[in-house]
Amino acid sequence: MDISTSSLSQKPQKKIIIVGAGIVGVMQAWYLAKKSNMQVILLDKANAGTGATSASFAWLNVSYERPDAYQKLRAEAIHCWRELDKETQGKLNIDWAGAISWMSSDKETAQFIQSHHQAGFNVQALNKEQLIHKVPNLSPPPNLAAFASDEGAVNPFHVIDILLRQAQEMGVKYSANTKVIRLIEEDHRIIGVETENIKMHADHVILTAGVGALALLSEKSIDLPLYASPSILLKLTTDAETPFLPCIISTPEMELRHFAQNEIIAAEDYIDNSDEHHPEHIAFHAQATFYDNFTQTGKLTIEQVIVGERPMPKDEMPIIGEISPYQGLYLVTMHAAVTLSPLLCKLVAQELIYEKANPLLTPYRLSRFS
Repeated sequence: MDISTSSLSQKPQKKIIIVGAGIVGVMQAWYLAKKSNMQVILLDKANAGTGATSASFAWLNVSYERPDAYQKLRAEAIHCWRELDKETQGKLNIDWAGAISWMSSDKETAQFIQSHHQAGFNVQALNKEQLIHKVPNLSPPPNLAAFASDEGAVNPFHVIDILLRQAQEMGVKYSANTKVIRLIEEDHRIIGVETENIKMHADHVILTAGVGALALLSEKSIDLPLYASPSILLKLTTDAETPFLPCIISTPEMELRHFAQNEIIAAEDYIDNSDEHHPEHIAFHAQATFYDNFTQTGKLTIEQVIVGERPMPKDEMPIIGEISPYQGLYLVTMHAAVTLSPLLCKLVAQELIYEKANPLLTPYRLSRFS
């Protein structure tokens, strides 16, 4: 459904407060400002993009071994990124170099490729020679790999900067360092938020604060089926004169990509905070793995080790929609927020503007946990 602002000009202006200015909150503010005449206020307890988004690997992919409908949702979200880039005049700097993956065995990789083909996704099988041609610095290469040419990556900080600036130009009011401490209720309707300094009223409050929504909803006796899932993001620099990574590389041992000139980022699993599994030790182990698997890396220097808290719904699917028993309260939270946010925030904007439930979001309502 296309959203036109021409049909909205006669409607009374609604006021929306969005709590949380990560990639989801900023994206939501942008879509509402772009597609409606609503008065949008965006709040963040710190600065935009400094929460879970700051630890995102930001790989735009369709995922694997998930329900078919969810994989197709992610594929549509990737297409939505292309549309969004056009709407922002190509300023998002999306890297569409694709992704190369392989599994623990050639058999598993073949199954991975077949699964994607059956779902209608564009994945090419690469034999060893083809893989070496694409990634000449890889050593030793597997016999079989999968190349997803439609997948890409973004710099989430750059995306947030562009979208937030454009949203503000379209009238969004953004307030950093503004912590919301409670939701204001009146007759089973959420009518605004209370910060550490003031009370603010609105027709709708949208929670896009990730795990930060837990405390706000708990105060209203709502047990949100969401938990913090730690993850590790490594930032490294290389003194190699030419990039040794032509695209995203994802294997059982490593997940890494070029991020900027002479910069590499890598995603690692968080295990625990013991000495053996401490994030710093995982970083050094990852660095050694990169040296073992690539030639001509140059000197790799670990610059930063970030532990992020991803908002993870208990069934790992997004949670989108109104939060009963309250009116005026809307939740938008998900794992894989960078991939999914353009599509889901666009659909949420449609629901709020037209005041009509979107069937595409039906599988992702909070009520499924009842």
